[in-house]
Amino acid sequence: GSYPMMGTVDDRGRLFLCESSGNTLTTAQMAAKPDYHIRMLEDTDGDGIYDKSTIFADHLTLPAGAVWYRGSLYVAAPPDLLRFDDTDNDGVADHREVIVHGWNLSANAASLHGPFMGPDGWLYLTDGRHGFDITSKEGKVYKGLASQIWRVRPDGSGLEWVAGGGFDN
Repeated sequence: GSYPMMGTVDDRGRLFLCESSGNTLTTAQMAAKPDYHIRMLEDTDGDGIYDKSTIFADHLTLPAGAVWYRGSLYVAAPPDLLRFDDTDNDGVADHREVIVHGWNLSANAASLHGPFMGPDGWLYLTDGRHGFDITSKEGKVYKGLASQIWRVRPDGSGLEWVAGGGFDN
């Protein structure tokens, strides 16, 4: 079965749901065999009821949030912030890009969440207390264990943490 956790809607009214497989896995098992996915629901006949379902992206660890921005779906799935594109418009992402890599995965979900689009055009994310070891596109190294609130441009540049260190999740 599938268990919806979080979702977002695109500019065409399609619903993207981050779904759990329902499997209870250890962090090591989840990393070795990621079985979560993102489902896309679409209303193809305009009656206000979703009538088409496709698996938009799969083989994800823990997709804990998504946002649609300029034709792409951005998803936090530790250790990565990912960007998905459906270039042939068949309801299945055919382009998957790692925007930022390096947050530690935790199967108990105290890990990376988001992203959310800020009014400044940056993507905002939060991470739990399981740490990170990230080298930004510009070569800046971020390493630590404390929870953080991050922001990054949609192209992956400018990564920085804007708050953190004194809280858990």
